[in-house]
Amino acid sequence: MKSWFYSWIRVQAAVFYRLNPELAYFTFKIDLTCSISCIDAFSAGT
Repeated sequence: MKSWFYSWIRVQAAVFYRLNPELAYFTFKIDLTCSISCIDAFSAGT
């Protein structure tokens, strides 16, 4: 499950980075922090 999730994040990041490189850096940092806490909650839930 986690590997699929990480792959999805990588694809999203790559696509978004091509669309808007400057904004992507900040958004990705926030999104990554969000994703890590989501994964932690997900792991605790299962």
